[in-house]
Amino acid sequence: MTETLLKEKGIKELKKLGGFHNVIYEGLYQDTPIIIRKSTRRTLSEIEEEVHILNSVGDDVHTIRPIKVGGAFVREHEDGVYAFFKKDDGLNWHETTLTDTTHYNAGKALGLLHKAFQKMDTKKRASYDAHPDLKLIKTSTPFHQEEARKLLKTIASWDKPKNEYGLIHGDYLFGNLLYHGEDVTVIDFDDMEYGFYLYDVAVYLFYLLLGGNPKDIHKEPNIEIFKHFIKGYRSVNKQTNLDFDKLNTLFRLRQLKLLGTIMKTMDASKHGPWQKAYIEMANHQLEKDEPFVEIPFQSIYESLNKNED
Repeated sequence: MTETLLKEKGIKELKKLGGFHNVIYEGLYQDTPIIIRKSTRRTLSEIEEEVHILNSVGDDVHTIRPIKVGGAFVREHEDGVYAFFKKDDGLNWHETTLTDTTHYNAGKALGLLHKAFQKMDTKKRASYDAHPDLKLIKTSTPFHQEEARKLLKTIASWDKPKNEYGLIHGDYLFGNLLYHGEDVTVIDFDDMEYGFYLYDVAVYLFYLLLGGNPKDIHKEPNIEIFKHFIKGYRSVNKQTNLDFDKLNTLFRLRQLKLLGTIMKTMDASKHGPWQKAYIEMANHQLEKDEPFVEIPFQSIYESLNKNED
């Protein structure tokens, strides 16, 4: 479906916003601002299930919402699968300031999302070990392939009780939230999959810890962010078990996926200072078998629980 065909569906003022894994457009449909996502890495049934889930989570979970265009939420064309969403008027992270309250509300939003997901039974989304980005590392160097194999073997050995493992967002970082003051709306459910609920927490912390220089992680500010985020999460969700002793393993999962994405989808000549620093840091940690970050998250979490009680 070309831009011309989108316009033929009655979408006006069409504007390409960009995108990395997907192509994103903005437009106007029957006087309603909408977002169009064109995907080539998800099947029609996967995206239809995504729409069904987003229509079922409930009004207390603030997420981007699907909208019908020409009577359909999703349309398949020879060049990809198109999904349509109501445009949310929140700000992107770089247009606002992330405060302690923002992080608290981001944790609260995730807690509500996980509660809603635990009530759902869908089998049309893949599990964490079939993620497209992880497949990239599996076709990388023999060293990275072996690291991925060992990591996935470790995660596969874990028990998967319902209060720890289920449907997750899969890409819950600050860039996939829209901000209304200090409130948030969750967007971009393209990576929704089956995995450990803790993984969504890991992703949120991972990119904040990396910051502007992957070689210079600032621990203390991010410990405080973690405290506010988890307090928000637990304010609405105490039924989900978060075992933070597993956090560095899930950090490693995200680390490998990001490493594969940078190395396999970007021309090395176009790597900027951040990408180069990240590749160097990640490879060093992998070679030395060092954790992503040495922060006693489990102890901090337990202390927060005691103070709460």
